[in-house]
Amino acid sequence: MRTVTFHVSRAGLLLFGVLCILLSLKLSTYRFGASDFSEMIDSGWRIVSGQVPGRDFVCTFPPSFYLFIATMYRHFGVTWHSLALGEALFFAVLCLLGWRLTGLLRSVLGTTDTFFVFLFYFVGQMIPLISINMPWHASIAQSIACYAILTTFVLLKRENPSTLLRVELFLHLTLGLIGLILSKPNTAYPPILLCLVLLAMARTPKWLVWGSLAASLVAASVVLSTAHISLLGMLDGYRGLSGRLVPHPLVYGILLNRPGVPAIIGLANLCVYAMIAPVLTLFGLTYWRERHDLLKRPLDLLALGACATGILGMATNFDLKLTDTPLVLLGIALFSVTGASRALLIRRRLIWTTLPLVYFCFLTGTTRQRGQTIGLWANEDCGARITLHDPFFGTFHNCAVFGSVMQEADRTLASGPADQRVFFGPDLEFMYARNRIVSPLHLPLWWHPGTSYPLGHLAEINRAWDEDRFDTVIFVHDLRANTPQAIQDELRDKYVQVPGTELIDVYKPRALQPAAIQ
Repeated sequence: MRTVTFHVSRAGLLLFGVLCILLSLKLSTYRFGASDFSEMIDSGWRIVSGQVPGRDFVCTFPPSFYLFIATMYRHFGVTWHSLALGEALFFAVLCLLGWRLTGLLRSVLGTTDTFFVFLFYFVGQMIPLISINMPWHASIAQSIACYAILTTFVLLKRENPSTLLRVELFLHLTLGLIGLILSKPNTAYPPILLCLVLLAMARTPKWLVWGSLAASLVAASVVLSTAHISLLGMLDGYRGLSGRLVPHPLVYGILLNRPGVPAIIGLANLCVYAMIAPVLTLFGLTYWRERHDLLKRPLDLLALGACATGILGMATNFDLKLTDTPLVLLGIALFSVTGASRALLIRRRLIWTTLPLVYFCFLTGTTRQRGQTIGLWANEDCGARITLHDPFFGTFHNCAVFGSVMQEADRTLASGPADQRVFFGPDLEFMYARNRIVSPLHLPLWWHPGTSYPLGHLAEINRAWDEDRFDTVIFVHDLRANTPQAIQDELRDKYVQVPGTELIDVYKPRALQPAAIQ
């Protein structure tokens, strides 16, 4: 590739990235997926309100997620569009960092290989932007892992860099490690170990390797202290999460009859597997043939580790598997540029894999599949669609029933005192931030045993719900998904459902209601 073509091609990718940002911001105004996004909204709202994870509420989200949400609220306001803008900025920053890092490879890889690496790094960052449009903890971990692995690749590939360049790469590595320390452990912690071990094996200067680790631990502690959390407290929050540790079936909805999981998720996952299977197979066979003296080839080990981490994400994340492909794509791309004998065939296969994958990404994003599969009010069967004008969501396009749910909840809240204690059930957690209501203390962000809270804490959670003594309890009509039985018993014994709503179920303390209602 000629030098001019190289620069024009990279600039073209950045321009395409700007168009992707505009598309993502537009797509974010369609179809609210209540599940997942509700607790996302509430997590940042709690931080902004002064609550402390682990002390004031049960939190199993990684700090990179809820602190990022809170930061967007503080700078751009407590609105839905702040979160969409945050995802766009996150994408832009990581793309620019990747632009710089791959530029450092040009002198050792040449223009063609350098552009090839940047192309697949860029695609990996683009996938969550288009398919989700919102920050999400699994995709944050994937994106930062790609950045850290690319940094490690540059460190391994650039021999005898200048002191100034080493300092720059030290800062890149430190920044990547900070992000990984604060991110979702299943796909963030393996890359930490991978990068540090391989750099140590390659005899990278000790001050750079272990200095970056020490600096990242200190910096991560400082970041956590802004929310009154410690590193040990963060790690303790992951303890007892059996639902996060056991690999889940890689296909939902088709090969496994899992209640509540739409078949479209299984179909989408099968499409992703069908697209990546050929290049993964070729990668595996090539790797096996060249397995001799593997410990002497840290670049190949780095590529293998990236792919393995991506597959681990597919096995342990609940999300659509499309968002777990970035590390796989980057790992194979790095593998293809480290050996001339393997380059041509693997590159062709990788390109023919990525083209339909990118098309599928845009198809998933423009149809808002992520919102449809997790939202009561976003699927194709939710009725007529309207344009809403809401103080939190802004101008938003969704099913009419979604607006009606919020209107009924608003009327219910308006009928009570301003200082009433309110509990919103599953899929309605976003209402705390929307209505600027203090979120309840000592309860999980959402209700999923073994995932949103350790099973061993159930008795404490039940007791906390009882002690909160809510004045108003609101559920989506006939929806008690995963709500502990003890809380449902408490609701039946000490509360009474009040009439006047169709789309939500409203409960008030039984002792305060007229005898006619009781």
